[in-house]
Amino acid sequence: MDETATKTQPVTELKTLLPQCLLQDRVRIQRRLNRRRPLAAKEIEQLLDQARASTGLREKRRRNRPNPT
Repeated sequence: MDETATKTQPVTELKTLLPQCLLQDRVRIQRRLNRRRPLAAKEIEQLLDQARASTGLREKRRRNRPNPT
């Protein structure tokens, strides 16, 4: 597998996770992705870990929100 294909898969996964992240994390991660400087593989992995954590936190908050009465 070449380096470009290796980088594309995590970036694709990251872009699919973005809509499910908390808003503040979504904006921050999207800005980092849109920078002109290409991101290193380590930076992409860090962003991917942050997106996964943010998605998990959003889901936890959704499950625990009170029901309207």
